[in-house]
Amino acid sequence: MHGRNTQKLETVASQCRDHGARVTQCSFDIRDSGILRDWVSDSGMMGPLDVVISNAGMNTNIGHNGDGERWEDSAALMDINLRATMVLVDAALPAMRQRGRGQIALLSSLAGYFGLPVTPSYCASKAAIKAYGEALRGWLAPQGVAVNVIMPGYVDSAMCRAMPGPKPFLWTPERAARLIKRQLAVNRGRISFPFPLNFGTWWLAVLPEAISQRIVRGMGYHG
Repeated sequence: MHGRNTQKLETVASQCRDHGARVTQCSFDIRDSGILRDWVSDSGMMGPLDVVISNAGMNTNIGHNGDGERWEDSAALMDINLRATMVLVDAALPAMRQRGRGQIALLSSLAGYFGLPVTPSYCASKAAIKAYGEALRGWLAPQGVAVNVIMPGYVDSAMCRAMPGPKPFLWTPERAARLIKRQLAVNRGRISFPFPLNFGTWWLAVLPEAISQRIVRGMGYHG
C-alpha cells in the first residue's frame, strides 16, 4: 500500500495484518515516475499483482469567491490524478498481460460525466480517467486482464468536505468500500454510485448542454 500520510497508512496496515494479510507500505511523491515504476516492479517481485487499485487523488476548486484555480494546483492535480495513474497502469500491465490475468481498478468520479463549475480541473482529470479506463477494458478483456472504472459520488472525507457546493446523497467510506469490493469481485465495468445521483449525472452528459448548465446552476454549483 502507498499513502502520503504515514500515520494513517500504518493504522490501515495494522488492521489488515490483524485480519491475516501480509502488508508492505511506503510513502513517496507519485509524481516521480521513476520511483513509482520501481515500486511497482519491487511489489511484483514479492508476488503477482492480482489487483491494482489506483486510488491516489487530489482536488482543487475555484474558491468560495469564484476567483479561479491556481495553475500550480491544477498542474499538480493532473500529474497526480491522471499522469501517475497512467504510469502505474503502464508499469503493472506487462506482467498481467504475460500471465493472461489480473485486474486494474481506476478511480474516476461521477464528476467525470459533466464538468462542475466549481472544480474544472478535477472534473477534467476524472473524465479522462473514465475514458482511459473504458478504452483499456475493451482492449485488455480478450487478454484476460480486467479493468474497472469506479465512479463514486460524494464519499465523506476531508477532500470531499473541502469542496464547495452541495453534497447530495453523501455516503460513508465504509459503505462505499463494501459496494466497490462486491462489484470488483464480479468484474463490473463501471461502478457508479449512489443512485439516483449516478443516474442524474449520466443525464447531464446526455441532455443538451444549455439544459445541463441550468440544472447544475439550480443545484447550487456556481462560482
